[in-house]
Amino acid sequence: MSFAEAESDLYSQSCFEGPWARVQGGLGWAILALTGAVVLVQGGNQPVAWTMMAALVLLLGAAQLALHLVRNPARALRIALPLAVIYSCVVSWAVLQAVWPAPPELAHPAWAAAPEGAVPRISADPGQGVHIALRLATYGLIAWIMAAASLSNDRAWAYLRAIGIFSGAYASYGIAAGLSGTNPLLGLDAGGQTHITASFVNRNHFATYAGFGMLVNVALYLHTTQPSDETKGLNALRNGLETFFSGAWIHALNALLCGAAVSLSLSRAGGVAAVVGLAVLLGAQRWRGAGGAIACGVVVALLFGVGAFSLGTGTFNRILAGGESSAFRFVVYATLIDLIPQRPWLGQGLGAFEDTFRAHVPLEVSRLEWGNAHSSYLGNAYEMGLPAAAAFYFVLCMVGARLLTGLFVRRTDRTAPALALSVLTLAAAHATVDFSLEIPGVAALFAVLVGLGWAQSFTRSDRASRAPIEQANRN
Repeated sequence: MSFAEAESDLYSQSCFEGPWARVQGGLGWAILALTGAVVLVQGGNQPVAWTMMAALVLLLGAAQLALHLVRNPARALRIALPLAVIYSCVVSWAVLQAVWPAPPELAHPAWAAAPEGAVPRISADPGQGVHIALRLATYGLIAWIMAAASLSNDRAWAYLRAIGIFSGAYASYGIAAGLSGTNPLLGLDAGGQTHITASFVNRNHFATYAGFGMLVNVALYLHTTQPSDETKGLNALRNGLETFFSGAWIHALNALLCGAAVSLSLSRAGGVAAVVGLAVLLGAQRWRGAGGAIACGVVVALLFGVGAFSLGTGTFNRILAGGESSAFRFVVYATLIDLIPQRPWLGQGLGAFEDTFRAHVPLEVSRLEWGNAHSSYLGNAYEMGLPAAAAFYFVLCMVGARLLTGLFVRRTDRTAPALALSVLTLAAAHATVDFSLEIPGVAALFAVLVGLGWAQSFTRSDRASRAPIEQANRN
């Protein structure tokens, strides 16, 4: 081993071991506990739930900042800084919309009808704007803390195993509650629901969450059964079967449960998005050896089984039938496209969709209450304004590009960045016709998986902190 290689290995060990590394790992576990707990309270879509989550995440964020001050961040985190700055600017703009006393020419027109003495703002609903800005800041902190905590391979996969077990148990609860008609988390007893939602009020939000769980468990299965380069032929087959029956089966079972939950939710867009995400995860893998072929075959069988199961539920019928609600959404989309140019730079104010869109609801859909745009892309452009929305999605696109890069720069263990890329794809696909990522429980898990994937998209040397070795050299 050369001196450079030995020094690089020392850097890596100093990053992934020691008391500061254990503190960092504890912050990651605390984030996982919070994101798991908040989803049990109606998906976190209750003020008390997401406010408590935000307060605790802010405390963890302060601890993370203190940790960075005593421990030089790894290059993987320093590369993320420009994107973090852009994201912070978007959140700051949302706050500015809500709190800045705007001159009349910039204030929202709704303030013209306000009582005398009211201070105009850019946003038509400043209260909602501040709340949602706090939630966006919380998701950003979750992603950052998880990226810092997931620099270690072993720790990252430990986090994913915990998510996989929780998502499988959660899907089981949703299925059991749907079949029995008794759902304590939603306060339902022998209700007449024809679809399952677990602790979510809306089936589309549950479908997105269960889809994330399915992808995590498929990734865990692929990671567990991945053969070594030296193992080929019948030996790879034997080792693959031994691995399956010695523990990998639990990931396959959890993936099947989560996939069944997606189907039983009867969410058309959620089902299609889950299939798209699974296709990306499989496509991102580079299969080598018989063991890899077996793993791929099991996952394809899983996809076939979930698809066949969907044929026996209402999901497939709802996809074929389309429905009045789908047609209504496209009417709203067309109206939004006409309205966005009215305030393209300033927007209506984050969270102000319901109040500002009510006066513009087309006659043919006016019998329904439209509290959301049912398209996160159009909704954010309408509320934030085009520059802020473009910056917001630029950050997500750059994250996706980094995850894609990770598939090529990592010589081994590419499954984690592939998983994060598939999660990003699932969320992006579903966001075209719904707003699942605006629900705290879903958005928090999304931030966890994307942050973890970002960290794991770098090589070992880029994930290692140089602070301890530099300190040793100075001494």
